[in-house]
Amino acid sequence: MVACPKCGNENPAKAKFCMKCGEDLKKTVAVKREIAVAGEGYIRGLEVMLASTGIYMCVIAFSRFSGSDLFMALYFLIGALLLLSIWAIERRNNKAWILAGASLIASIVLMAITAMLIYYHIPELIFPAVALYAYYKALPALRRRG
Repeated sequence: MVACPKCGNENPAKAKFCMKCGEDLKKTVAVKREIAVAGEGYIRGLEVMLASTGIYMCVIAFSRFSGSDLFMALYFLIGALLLLSIWAIERRNNKAWILAGASLIASIVLMAITAMLIYYHIPELIFPAVALYAYYKALPALRRRG
């Protein structure tokens, strides 16, 4: 069944025009398909950024915080959550967008705290900030998908 965008009438899947108002249904289906393809592109970009940020956080955990068990554990945990959110997105889990968003926000907060308190090194916030932008662009597609 295909819903008419103009009047909301349910029409058979093979119908070319709405049976109630005469609206062209093929045009609507083509536009929806284009939106879906664009959304999938945003999702792929998000997955790349989640992977980059997750791996980056795991590398920082082992290289920088060898003496500080708390920071090492937090960085590694958030890095693992970022990588886990990619798996959830690929499996089309309906709550994957929540896991991805929460782990991205946690990564930004943790990196901001360590950048300001310990190293005064703000540029490393670029990875999670770009990933958060990718998340923002992919969020509508993720919510439609789930």
